[in-house]
Amino acid sequence: MFIIIDGYNILKQLTNDVYVSEKERYAFVKKVAKYHAKTRHSIVIVFDGGHSNYPEKERHHGIEVVYAGSTMSADEYIKQHVKELGAKEIVLVSQDRALCEYVGRSKVICVDPPLFYKKITRPSVSKSKDAQSKPETNVVKTTGERDLDIDSLMQEAAEMHAPDKQNSDMIKVESGVGGKGRRSKKDRALLKIWDKL
Repeated sequence: MFIIIDGYNILKQLTNDVYVSEKERYAFVKKVAKYHAKTRHSIVIVFDGGHSNYPEKERHHGIEVVYAGSTMSADEYIKQHVKELGAKEIVLVSQDRALCEYVGRSKVICVDPPLFYKKITRPSVSKSKDAQSKPETNVVKTTGERDLDIDSLMQEAAEMHAPDKQNSDMIKVESGVGGKGRRSKKDRALLKIWDKL
């Protein structure tokens, strides 16, 4: 999977500021690099500007950081990069409506920057046996009555795990027509990509 991040688009939303400092930019690149180390996705972060007239590329901990230069905007660079990648599985992290519409014609999925940031900064869930083992439970009776069937049922309920809702706060996809629980083709594709992120 290829992930292209509209750098200043996400940082300006996260900082709620028009100006993004070099320190904030570097801290963000480090967080994305940690995410890259866990997932091994190909990641490019594109920023407007830079020290040159033309795009400058740097590698930081396995991810590519591009400064578009003074002759090209980050949006223009992203459009060009999407064309170069072709029909591969690409995700764009940006809230720039015009940019998302343009790359959407190439089947690129746009992801909301705050949701993406929340996903990459969430602590990873360990899949070890310890993490999967059931937590200790203490059942507290609130009455003095003794009914073995009800006591047994309550003990079972106390040991049950709630369904995994890891992504429930991340992405909301509406049910299909008539509320029958069917999702549109676009929503299913979005969920499939989201699960891979």
